Amino acid sequence: MTYDQYWHEDVMLVVDYAEAEKLRMSRRNYEMWLQGAYVYRAIGAFSGWLGTPFWDKKHGARPTPEGYNPDLIPLTEEEAKALEEKKEAERLAESIRYFSGGRA
Repeated sequence: MTYDQYWHEDVMLVVDYAEAEKLRMSRRNYEMWLQGAYVYRAIGAFSGWLGTPFWDKKHGARPTPEGYNPDLIPLTEEEAKALEEKKEAERLAESIRYFSGGRA
């Protein structure tokens, strides 16, 4: 809010600007929470590997991305439905591949 708006325009602008700032802060808080959820998910995928020494060739201490889920966290019901349909299609394709002897 500018100086001129504060002193010369409608006094309700102050309330509107304050409400807009609350909404921006709430959105930023949610974005930071979502980023933390992604980091938590990524670290959890490699947590078994993190306990072994990096130089331990005997136990094959190398990270493997198989445990990491690259899908986005769905934020809306449409995204959740699309993700579930994608996973169902992948399961169907895997079943077809399995029952056809790996030829499909």
